[in-house]
Amino acid sequence: METLREEYDWVEPGKTFLITYEEDYVVWWTFAGKLINAAIAEALAGEANKVVSDNLSVSLAGTIDYESLKAVINNVVLSESVELELPLDEEFVAELKFGECLPQSCRDEELAARYDFSDQCKLLSRQSMVSARIVE
Repeated sequence: METLREEYDWVEPGKTFLITYEEDYVVWWTFAGKLINAAIAEALAGEANKVVSDNLSVSLAGTIDYESLKAVINNVVLSESVELELPLDEEFVAELKFGECLPQSCRDEELAARYDFSDQCKLLSRQSMVSARIVE
């Protein structure tokens, strides 16, 4: 934990950080967790050639229109009425325990409840986003 605190000593409570490291590489440090970051990456898929996520951030690489990216983040991801969807592949859904014993509507309800991150979305939308440029 101490190592992480030292590595991310620039983080401030209540803020996320949209950092441009190179002209074609931007990272949004949300610190929101793997599930919500995966959903955010899905929502931002059209904003760069490559969008990947992990527990801490969403990274965008390739051709990026910075102003368009900020607009999508503010209007889609951080809006009060946000409805992000977690991308689940068919193989994952097929492996749901006892899934084949349940009607589709029950499987959908189970997955929606299991992967509900609406509280995290609300928390994220209340945080301010700081933009920075670290281009060398």
